[in-house]
Amino acid sequence: AEGKQAATFRGQLDSAQLERRQLEQSCAQLQEEFEAHAADEEAARRARDEERRTLDARCAQLEAESRETKARRKRLVAELAERKKQLLKEKIRLGKEHDLKKKADEHDLSQVRLRQQALS
Repeated sequence: AEGKQAATFRGQLDSAQLERRQLEQSCAQLQEEFEAHAADEEAARRARDEERRTLDARCAQLEAESRETKARRKRLVAELAERKKQLLKEKIRLGKEHDLKKKADEHDLSQVRLRQQALS
């Protein structure tokens, strides 16, 4: 009876040890999966951080380009206004010269008429 009971205990012990080894293997497998998942998550976080830094740098670059473009546009608008002002001054000057020349031509023409009348 004792031998039968001892055999039963040994069977239960063997079964418990087998179950323990299976649980240890399952635990080790779960630990590996967890570590792999954690590594994947860390790699994904690093990739997102790098992408964010890249986008931040691109955004800063575009903002700088925008400021430069606005400053350039402002300069060009000022240059255009100055050029228009100079062209208007030149147009006025040429108009005055034209008027003076026209008056001089009219004066010369009237002098010619007076001479013709005096000669006739």
